[in-house]
Amino acid sequence: MGIIARLLGRERQPSNQIGEPVPIAGYYGPLVNYQELYQTIYTLPADQQRLVSVATGRVAICANLRAAYAANVPIREYTFKGSRAEKTLPCRGITRKTRNWLKSRHAGKSSIYADGSDEIVEIEQSDELDLLKDPSPDYSGVLFHRFDYLCRDFVGNSYWLITDPKRPMYATPLWPQWVTVIPGDDRLVKEYGFGRNRGKVTKYQPEQVLHLRHGLSLHSPLYGIGPLHHVAQHQRVLQMALAWELAYWQNDATPNGVYSLDATLAQNKTVVDQIKSLVEQRHQGPAKAGRSLFLPGVKWQPTSQIMRDMQYQEGVKAMIETIDSAYGMGGMLNPADSGGSSVGDKGGAQNATEERFLRQTITPLVANKADQLTEGFIPYFGIRPGDRWFAPEVIHRDDPVQMSLRHATYLDKGVLNINEARGDLDLEPIEGG
Repeated sequence: MGIIARLLGRERQPSNQIGEPVPIAGYYGPLVNYQELYQTIYTLPADQQRLVSVATGRVAICANLRAAYAANVPIREYTFKGSRAEKTLPCRGITRKTRNWLKSRHAGKSSIYADGSDEIVEIEQSDELDLLKDPSPDYSGVLFHRFDYLCRDFVGNSYWLITDPKRPMYATPLWPQWVTVIPGDDRLVKEYGFGRNRGKVTKYQPEQVLHLRHGLSLHSPLYGIGPLHHVAQHQRVLQMALAWELAYWQNDATPNGVYSLDATLAQNKTVVDQIKSLVEQRHQGPAKAGRSLFLPGVKWQPTSQIMRDMQYQEGVKAMIETIDSAYGMGGMLNPADSGGSSVGDKGGAQNATEERFLRQTITPLVANKADQLTEGFIPYFGIRPGDRWFAPEVIHRDDPVQMSLRHATYLDKGVLNINEARGDLDLEPIEGG
């Protein structure tokens, strides 16, 4: 996991001005330094390079799969019946199923806004919705939001440059590896610096930048952290264990076989040392694998299994499981495939796996973004969060068998009537139901 932490970013101390560090304990945030990354990868030993390749491949596939799913989930806007927005904007009623969804904890902070009221309507068109659907002249809405999810999954942060905070027209994504969050004296963030080098840095006021985070960092209030940073920064024991294992494999501490010496040779320390030196000189290292060696009085007995290879495979397996767990893949990728290039099981089992992935991973991911947009994006339009709010569309499907059994029981006991059951299925009411 030390490799993964190094890939995802190093910890950088913030600055009041570009290049001038602030002596504040604990103010650190993840940042990708690609020059250092490439130098690190290509100077590693061969087996460590393979671990890096496996880790980066798995991370890229996990993040891209999550972003592809999440970017295609619609984010809806809601308000209350009788509100100013309902009177002045195109709105429509919602089904009972949607209303229950908005009040559930799975919809994020919507459960707080919608609590205690059944008079909720969906806003079909508004300035903030139009900008959210088509945020940039350079990117389609799906590509813009997919890039946003990728940034937050890789480094924990995404930044939107708002053209005019008083009258937003469009947003421009800022590459997170070129953004520096500069702390202030009387406020948390003084300004944002953006530039590929310190000589050409453009500074923006906090009001000009919408900063979205995947998760909150325990080390810094200035930056967010991605899924893997929870693992890489908060499980130092795992990092040390992996470093020990890498050294163990690299040093070939577990032999592939045993050299047996007869009693006369074994008692002669000089001879033993000479044989050991000769074996190491002739055989140590991958380029010398398979060489023959003839020594009088020495018998070679290979072990039944090569422990070094077994440990390496177990280490790769453990790393893949850690990455999959951090990204909440839940079986969406084949665990046996170190590259993770194919989807897991097929048919009904895959449908159940995908349903679980949508419910447990994608829904919270989109709900988290909708909550941050409600609190950080809607105020650009002079709207108080709670008067209007964003929430993800219901994307997971109820099991049809379980739903039919539940409805049959509720109808039989008089808990629901026909139209209420039809509302759960997003069907129109019928007369007399």
